[in-house]
Amino acid sequence: MTVLLVALGAAVGAPLRYLTDRTIQARHDSVFPWGTLTVNVAGSVVLGFITGLPVAPAVAALVLLLAQFFS
Repeated sequence: MTVLLVALGAAVGAPLRYLTDRTIQARHDSVFPWGTLTVNVAGSVVLGFITGLPVAPAVAALVLLLAQFFS
């Protein structure tokens, strides 16, 4: 079950990270990778928040799925 949740999270998260990166980078006329920086900082903040939440063991699988969206 855990492997399926990780795969599902990656399948949804990777295209969202790519689209966010391309959208932000298209708005800047700079060589600096603003899209990558934004995606990494936002993902770190959200992942830190999610992993810091106290959860019941029954909800741990859902937390794993959510964490995969942002890693």
